Amino acid sequence: MAGGDYISPADIDFDDQGRAIISNPAVVKRLRELGSNDTISAAASLELKNVGCCSVTDELRKSAKDFAEVELKNVGCCSVTDELRKSAKDFAEVELKNVGCCSVTDELRKSAKDFAEVELKNVGCCSVTDELRKSAKDFAEVELKNVGCCSVTDELLKSAKDFA
Repeated sequence: MAGGDYISPADIDFDDQGRAIISNPAVVKRLRELGSNDTISAAASLELKNVGCCSVTDELRKSAKDFAEVELKNVGCCSVTDELRKSAKDFAEVELKNVGCCSVTDELRKSAKDFAEVELKNVGCCSVTDELRKSAKDFAEVELKNVGCCSVTDELLKSAKDFA
């Protein structure tokens, strides 16, 4: 991981279904340190970290268009850039991870029904309830509980409706 700030396209392999896989042990170890997860998804993953209130790097925005799935990690309380929102429309699946301390409104819950697949893990600083895991698995209704302290921007809520 160049500079430790993002995953370089060179760190990523693709399986026969076009999904991105991170197989470099050093990168996997670093991701495990950065995230609170015990495992790294075998599906495509794009690590958006250290976003804070800053923009995602141009390199990440460009490489995002090449992924079948996106993992949004540690987004904090900031809006996702227009470029990332546009590229997200091309993804088959969206995995929202560690959304920071943001509460998600009914509008986002409704739009979640339109996702091809939504997997919500470690939302905020709380564990996701079994009920949430079950509803997310069923692709029916997603309810976020104990999420944290701030709001997801209107722009992100609107863009969620446009995800494939």
